[in-house]
Amino acid sequence: MKYWYRIVAGLGLLAGLLTRAEQAAGQQLTQRVEFATAEAALSPAAEQTLRSLAAAVAGQPGLQLTLVGRTDSVGAAGYNQQLARRRAEAVQQFLLRQQVPLAAFQPAAALGEQQPLADNGSAAGRARNRSVTVTAAWATAPVVAAAAPTPALAAATVPPAEPFNRRDTVIFGAEGTELIMAKDAFAPYELRHLQVQVKEVYNPTSMVLNDAATEDAAGGLLETAGMLFVSVRRDARGPALTPNSPVTIRIPADSLDPAMALYRPVQRDGETVWEPVGEKPRLVIVNGKRYYELTTTSLFNLNLDKEKALLASLFGGGARPRRLEFRVPRLERVRAYCYGDNSLVRARFTDARHFTFRRSIGGIAPRQRRLVVVGRLGDKSYVLNKRIEQLPYSNLRRAYVVRRHDFRLVETEKELRAILRSLRRGPGRPTPAAPGASGQ
Repeated sequence: MKYWYRIVAGLGLLAGLLTRAEQAAGQQLTQRVEFATAEAALSPAAEQTLRSLAAAVAGQPGLQLTLVGRTDSVGAAGYNQQLARRRAEAVQQFLLRQQVPLAAFQPAAALGEQQPLADNGSAAGRARNRSVTVTAAWATAPVVAAAAPTPALAAATVPPAEPFNRRDTVIFGAEGTELIMAKDAFAPYELRHLQVQVKEVYNPTSMVLNDAATEDAAGGLLETAGMLFVSVRRDARGPALTPNSPVTIRIPADSLDPAMALYRPVQRDGETVWEPVGEKPRLVIVNGKRYYELTTTSLFNLNLDKEKALLASLFGGGARPRRLEFRVPRLERVRAYCYGDNSLVRARFTDARHFTFRRSIGGIAPRQRRLVVVGRLGDKSYVLNKRIEQLPYSNLRRAYVVRRHDFRLVETEKELRAILRSLRRGPGRPTPAAPGASGQ
């Protein structure tokens, strides 16, 4: 009899799993996590709920996740809007750490106090509204694993997600940066009467032109995903203003690296280097575009980087010479850099015609290293952009020799950018000829 009981129980369990799979194929799976008042941090109970959800959807093809953040009605509407967005971002970041693929996330909706789930007139209703709803859907029917608890099925109406609230002011940079802020972020001043400066340094050409090296304060080398310089002023000579409410910054990216962290500039020996802030940007997809996103209450200069390990040979990568020293023609106002692997190292001049690099250059693979030198002679500008391996080495001088004919004459900034543009094309490719440039 007991064996028949086990068979019947097993058939019942199998029927239950098939039923849940059929329901999942035609409906949405939803889960909701709640937050404390005015908080965007996940509680231990919320983290456990999200772990179970991540285990339930792991490995499912065609997964699509939509997050909807809400708040109660306590506080200003603008603040609640930002808080709802931060809560949704906290849930997304936690699920990413649980190996939920980034591509599964649809644009999140931050409703704030709008469209509440319950009446805000009671404490229980306000607690229910301080939440993020996670809705899972599939392009194909999911396979439900018996070992993973399946979230309860519930009908959920998810409003269309917007990349930003209609009441926000959004400033778009030329390279795709987005600054999202409340209309009264700089009250009592109106934003349209202020001067907003956004300098985007997202490629090696901009790094060279802006003297933006990627060395950290400890003497190491960083790999950058982009540098951003933002200031808001009443007039050109006035001090930079600080916003009254959080500002969301989105930096576009071709691919997203969870190892990237936030750095800020500091001055060391008259040069700008970078030190870690101690926080990481959020990884988001908005309208199919990938962004690094962060929220700040002070607009400042920032850099998204990750540390680079030095190569086995810190100076020459195993190839001669052991000291990367260079001899250049006599030029004025010379600047020299080594670029490679999304990193830029600034040269140190020992005299007017010789310069070398610190040991941090070991973070760039030898075959990736390109030497960039910009200088002037009289009223003419010259630029060099070559792989270091292409330069002749002098055993007598124990240095690479940069000759006059290695430089290109440039007459306009457009020509300079055309020559520097080859930096992003990878090693071993010829430098394109600048229109109207001639050898010297």
